[in-house]
Amino acid sequence: MGEHLYGQEAVLDGLVPRLVGVERLGNAWVAREFPGGGPVVQIVGGRAAGKSALLEALAAGYRNRVPLAVADLAAPGFGERGLTGDVDEETANASPVTHLLYLLSYKLGLPIRSFGRRLTFPRLSSGLLPVTAWQPPDSGLTPDALAQAQSELRALLTQPQPNERRVRETVAGWLDALVPALAGLPGLPGLEAVATAVLQTARGPLLARRADRGALRWWHDRLTHYVGTAEQRLFTMVGDFQMQDDGRRAVEELLIEAFLADVDAHFGALSRTFGAARPLVLLDNAHVTVGVRFLDRLLGARRALAEAVGDPRKPADLPVVVVTSLGDGTAPPTTRQVARRTPAHEGALLRLGIPRAAPDDVRVMLSHHRAPGDAGYPPYLARLITRFSGGRAGCAGVMANAVADRRRTGGELRGPELLDIPASGRTRSLGDVLAELLLPDERLRDDLTLLAPALDEQSARRLWSALGRRDPEPGPDAPPAPDPRIVTPPLTDRRLRAATDELEGDHWYHAPWPWPAEPGDARGQRQVPLIGDRALRALLLHRLAARSEPGEWRQTHLLLRAVHNPTHLPESSVLHQLGYLHHTLALGRMEIVVRCLHQRLAAAGPRAWLGAVNVVCAAPRPPWGPGAEAVPELGPCPACVADDGPVVHRAITRLVRGVWGAADPLTAVPREDDLELARTGLLTLSMLHDDDGWRAALHAWPARLAEGVQAPDLPVPAPDEGENA
Repeated sequence: MGEHLYGQEAVLDGLVPRLVGVERLGNAWVAREFPGGGPVVQIVGGRAAGKSALLEALAAGYRNRVPLAVADLAAPGFGERGLTGDVDEETANASPVTHLLYLLSYKLGLPIRSFGRRLTFPRLSSGLLPVTAWQPPDSGLTPDALAQAQSELRALLTQPQPNERRVRETVAGWLDALVPALAGLPGLPGLEAVATAVLQTARGPLLARRADRGALRWWHDRLTHYVGTAEQRLFTMVGDFQMQDDGRRAVEELLIEAFLADVDAHFGALSRTFGAARPLVLLDNAHVTVGVRFLDRLLGARRALAEAVGDPRKPADLPVVVVTSLGDGTAPPTTRQVARRTPAHEGALLRLGIPRAAPDDVRVMLSHHRAPGDAGYPPYLARLITRFSGGRAGCAGVMANAVADRRRTGGELRGPELLDIPASGRTRSLGDVLAELLLPDERLRDDLTLLAPALDEQSARRLWSALGRRDPEPGPDAPPAPDPRIVTPPLTDRRLRAATDELEGDHWYHAPWPWPAEPGDARGQRQVPLIGDRALRALLLHRLAARSEPGEWRQTHLLLRAVHNPTHLPESSVLHQLGYLHHTLALGRMEIVVRCLHQRLAAAGPRAWLGAVNVVCAAPRPPWGPGAEAVPELGPCPACVADDGPVVHRAITRLVRGVWGAADPLTAVPREDDLELARTGLLTLSMLHDDDGWRAALHAWPARLAEGVQAPDLPVPAPDEGENA
């Protein structure tokens, strides 16, 4: 199994071999679970979750053993060097789907010695070639000889009852004229060699003397809404494709149905009886437009083919298709949960999510790098790798490799250095490589780095606007100037929308914060912050802190906290919103935070108040360290005038110091001082409040902190009776 493939064994060595009919890493035949082709398998997960690695493992296992076609639908030319043109281009005689069908049929048709008779596609070729080679009359790109042959064929096919021999001769002339013109046809960018092979395959059925058999007859029977001979119906279909509306969709579905019918015809009853292995199609990044389009047409073609066969006892024998898509890998059943003959398999599409790599999986990754007799890696490393990878196996593997390289070179590794060590085989830091894996687009990555501290879209818009301004003589309270190391002007509204749209994708882990509702703050209704993915937010904040001067960090958080102060309360007020306090703590101004939390304590139950501590203490650490920054004179704390006020104030101070100290994502093991501060602070508060919620927090928080749980994920008590949670 591949190095970073964890929790995918049930697909790699269970489901797919049962669909193909042979072991992935062996030569033993496997009883095929489905009488027909089984479901299309769609693997869903976030970036760097291990989707592409799964396809690579399948391709490596089945290459040169069964007909295999692999394509990356998000890459130029579907990942093929020979496809030099724009495969995403829509023209009158070509579409991304036709390009993909050319590629798939060519790859599946390559000879394989152990497979037996080479797979051919006469139905697909006799439909695909006319669709893509037939030029519109006004294209102006058709060579004279081809234009003349096409004109003669068009005139003949418009006759009510054309002579069969004359049709064959004219089609042959058109095919002959195509051969020298293939390289210049706009519908075949970089596909000349593939198209030549398709043309040779298509000659047989298009020139057959007995049109009542084989591929041409198949088209005649499928194109029932047209009239005329098989050739007339087939070339009339070309006109529907060139309309580029619903007609194109129907033709694309018919072409895919022809592709499937060719595979089914190749096997036949004898092959089914002896269980021949099925062809395998692997499509990566099927979430892009062409992937969504092809998958939709594929499922429609499978349904149409099943209806055409009409006998459930003799289902069509289809190729095995496995696709990967960017999305929420936690929504469907995961690849760990694939059982034999589950009801979901009986449908046309089986969606499976990529499970998150757990700390135990990371320990296994690290164990692969351990030399015999080695004592192993410190336990905290699995915790750190899980935290910054977000459970994405691809990211976790990159981190494990970097840690192993550091250890092999004799370098000592401390937790705070983890993201700054070089990634394995690269000169760039591990943190930068991880950010690139999650956000491949450089401009988008830089823009989201700038926006990482913002808690909501309103804050992001305010910060973006400030960063886009140019003030030749900024005052002491001016917003930060853009950092030329991580931002490329101009900062347009379109770029901001692209950044916020990216964050809304369901391939991110949208983890909520325990944000209690409060007047004037919508966070109580929308608990997920701007960057709800813990790992992504931690990586981008680290990246921002590493590139920011203290003055830039200070001005950024001053501006962001002002967004959460719509009534312009003075800094000394104890009525500030949680967003204000979050950014205030990011400035190191802890006393302001403690005063406001003290004021809240009398009016809030333990659930709301401990939720507020979670939100505030999730603030990032300032680049200059956790030391408090000098602030103006605040005056006495209003809440301290009550009985036990100073005692409570000191307890809140200890709690905030301890929880925030342990909340640094690069904290490998929480310091004992921070754990003790948090414990003694909660102990005092629980002694002064006779409430099960406080006692539950005293029992849970120190233990969870010691286990590596950080704000904002510390557990809050269940809602109090009558409490507005």
